[in-house]
Amino acid sequence: MNKMILVVLVACAFLTSGSMMILPANAEGETIFLSDPPGDVFNDGFTTDVFNNVDITALTMNTGSEVIVFEMKVLGIVIYENTDYDHNYFIYIDHDGDGDKESTIIVGIISGIAQITFTSEYGVGYSMSFDVSGNGTNTLHIEIPLNFIDGSPGITDIYGKAEVWYRYNIADDLINEYFGVVPVDDDDDWDDDYETEGDPTTHTPTDESIGVSIDSYGAEFDDSGEKVEMEINVEGSTSGTVVKCAWTTVTYFKNGSYEVGGWDVGPYDNPETTSVGFTSESYFKGIDGEGDDDWSSWGYKLYFGILEELYDLYDRYSNMGMDSGYDMDVENVTRMIWVVRAFSDEEMIMWNQDTKDVTDEYKAFISGESTKKEDEGWLPGFELFGAVVAFIAVAGLGFTFRRRR
Repeated sequence: MNKMILVVLVACAFLTSGSMMILPANAEGETIFLSDPPGDVFNDGFTTDVFNNVDITALTMNTGSEVIVFEMKVLGIVIYENTDYDHNYFIYIDHDGDGDKESTIIVGIISGIAQITFTSEYGVGYSMSFDVSGNGTNTLHIEIPLNFIDGSPGITDIYGKAEVWYRYNIADDLINEYFGVVPVDDDDDWDDDYETEGDPTTHTPTDESIGVSIDSYGAEFDDSGEKVEMEINVEGSTSGTVVKCAWTTVTYFKNGSYEVGGWDVGPYDNPETTSVGFTSESYFKGIDGEGDDDWSSWGYKLYFGILEELYDLYDRYSNMGMDSGYDMDVENVTRMIWVVRAFSDEEMIMWNQDTKDVTDEYKAFISGESTKKEDEGWLPGFELFGAVVAFIAVAGLGFTFRRRR
């Protein structure tokens, strides 16, 4: 399941950016300029002519008397209309200088649905009505009315992300550093000792003085008629001196191949958040102990809830033949293994691990057999996950979805 499950709030790596000038908040003529070198796209499965479309080279902001103008330049061309792939462009705005985003601009095609949205903690709060142009050119041009950020202290920083999705392929690029977005052009971010190549279930532990176990795993849907919900829960325990844990999954296929998901390193805790008809919650941390860092008992949770009418909207697009990009033939999966590693050192070199075969639960989860819905019929699990990805992006919750080889 981890190949598309979110990676949230992991440590940011270094990303080169250009010069930036910031003038007094909301003043006419205020300017921010960021540059980014070409050729630094994380790419998994696309040809150059596709991933160049998300290779950001510059991001600028200029404040006029009535509007704020944002421009994102790419090496290829900006595509947010008439495309078979999901091209998405994000601009995050930090208003108070705390390094967090308070406003988000999204332009793109997400799971076949055109998205032009602005969300903010200030002003209008949410809008799908503002000027966007540049489709088919190398520059995305956006104009946001100043009243969209009424009550804000100004704009202190901006961050950008561009991505393209299709089935299990992804390419993305980032400009400027943002805590909720993980730069991927630093090799060190991919070569940690615990992320060794090959099948992690066959690796030999380096510290057997500690122990870790997966005690339970559960995954289910619930369709109440008002909301479609998806939840995964895993719990376990450790022994000895454990300073942190990480988890991943390994999926095995009939043709003899396998795929290892990206490792999620804890602790992290994202409390329940609701936005644009979408509710989410996730954590991987110590529970029932002395805080998130006490791994003696640990838990993992991933929860999404989407209003029925939003799910139905997505479903209508799917029935029109628009590919969500998240289809999977469950019959080709022979095994799904959940892996957790416990570490006795901050450098994450000394570890022990446990594994749990969750194939039956996974297949029931994907096929919809685990739903509590009383009506007969098939609830499309992976298509629902496509809707999850789409509407989380619309909500601007700052999550990053990624598959690692």
